[in-house]
Amino acid sequence: MDPRLTDGELNGKFKQLYHRFTKRNSESILDVNELLAITQSMPAPWYSKAKIAEAHYYLTVKNDYVHSLEICRLAEALIMDQKADQFYPTLYSIQASCYQHLGELDKAEEYYLKGITAFQQLLEPSPSDYHRLGSNYFNLLQLNAISSINKEQFDAYMTKSIQAMEKADSATGLSNCYNLLAKNAYDAKEYDNALELMLKSFVILEQEIPSPHTAIYCNNISRIYSIKGDREVSDQWYQRGLSLIEQSDSAYHLGVFMHQRMEVLMEQKRLPEAIETGKKAEQILLKIESIPELFSLYRDLALCYATTEDYKTAYTYQQHQLQLNEQLFTQRKAAAIAKAQQSFQWQQKEKENLLLQQKAREVEIYARQLEIKNEDLKHFAHAMSHDLKEPLRTINAMLTLLERSMDTTIKKEQQEYLDFVHDAVSRLSELVESVLGFSNLSESTQNIDIDLNRVLTLSQDNLKALIQERNVAIESHTLPHVLGDEIHLTQLFQNLITNAVKYNTSAIPTVKITYEQHGDVAIVSLADNGIGIPDRYHEKVFELFQRLHSKDKFSGSGIGLAVCKKIMQQMEGDIYISNNPTGGTIFHLAFPLKGTKQ
Repeated sequence: MDPRLTDGELNGKFKQLYHRFTKRNSESILDVNELLAITQSMPAPWYSKAKIAEAHYYLTVKNDYVHSLEICRLAEALIMDQKADQFYPTLYSIQASCYQHLGELDKAEEYYLKGITAFQQLLEPSPSDYHRLGSNYFNLLQLNAISSINKEQFDAYMTKSIQAMEKADSATGLSNCYNLLAKNAYDAKEYDNALELMLKSFVILEQEIPSPHTAIYCNNISRIYSIKGDREVSDQWYQRGLSLIEQSDSAYHLGVFMHQRMEVLMEQKRLPEAIETGKKAEQILLKIESIPELFSLYRDLALCYATTEDYKTAYTYQQHQLQLNEQLFTQRKAAAIAKAQQSFQWQQKEKENLLLQQKAREVEIYARQLEIKNEDLKHFAHAMSHDLKEPLRTINAMLTLLERSMDTTIKKEQQEYLDFVHDAVSRLSELVESVLGFSNLSESTQNIDIDLNRVLTLSQDNLKALIQERNVAIESHTLPHVLGDEIHLTQLFQNLITNAVKYNTSAIPTVKITYEQHGDVAIVSLADNGIGIPDRYHEKVFELFQRLHSKDKFSGSGIGLAVCKKIMQQMEGDIYISNNPTGGTIFHLAFPLKGTKQ
């Protein structure tokens, strides 16, 4: 956090930023990035607020509605993670506005309503929260104006919008509400009601700093008085608006204002004044190349000249209008294409996200099913161990008693049968223990820094009797540290060394252990001088109960290498085989080195 910024100063920065947004200042992205950088290391809510500001920038300044929605999705995850619920009303309003611009009106309505619901969850709404609530109701009215809305619902939304704007003390918001009511009354030719509402709207807006909109309102009031036949008052409101618009630096609003005045003069049949005013509007709008406004202005000028029987000039303006019509069509077509492309891109992203969510749910369900199955297998292994070991012990004990009872009368053939049964019971006991050990590999697995040199020493100590009996020679490089479980790694080394000795007919079984590092992977190789493993079995030997030789020749359960494979998989490593050029087999262990000390 920048130690020079207090919470109040930071809030001030956000306020200035949103003011720059209203000016459509593209350089405000620099302020957005600055706030993102400052707030990233600050307590939770500030960064969420900065991400929302970024989404607002792409909505209001860049008109990139798809990108704004993408940022909103990231912001929503942050808000959820940081429990910053106070930002949901703002977030949903931005999303609703994006959907509205993309033409997805159902989605826009859904998010305006979500914004209203989120507001109701706020414990202490601020004036800006109330303004946003009023805007949501107002925007719902505009949405429904595109489709349809009954009077009862219109009145309910309008009443709620006005109440919220009053609590927000928002002159602009209230003025917009009364202006919309006035427009509806005007369209219904209820001119007295329209005038009353327009005057109310003007009085409210006049309390703010004079703006071009205030002047436009003056022109609207002037038009209503003109329709009512009071030209004198109509001209007074025009002059009042003219004095306000001249204080503005907005050429666009000045051009619109003059065109509106021309329309009033046309209605009053004051055609020379209308033409003069229209020409002034033309000069202003030509400078800023406002094609939509020029298009309608040329139509009115052509009509004025035709009415005064100046057909040549009327024809000229009609030609101007036709030329602009082509440009306007091209612009609107390009805008429609761009809007359609954005909408298509967003719909594709929505489909992709829905597909990803569906896949994530499927993976979650599958993982849960696997978890249940693994748990069932574990219980089965324990049950099998308990249920099989007890009868095996009983069989073994009964065999011993049988041998004692037949001590003097037992025949050689009978002794061979008994020895065979003893051997079968012993092998089955070993198999039960091996299966139980395999099923328990996933239990209590640690993931700590382990020195493989210590693991090798422990393995040799555990196999001391076998090593001495077979006169085994073990040579080793200095081995690395890896992340893993010491017990499992010791079992891994013991299994591989045991295999190297068991499947070995040499007078001196030899195991050479080497180590190489390849990037972030440590390769530990155990090379023996045993009987070797044919290439076609290099993968198969790691499967459960796979044996390449008969029990008579080599003992074992066929589980040892499967255990080795599972241990390496738990460590996100790998185990594979190659042939020893001097005879025998090389087992390669690939350990990830990330997070270890070397």
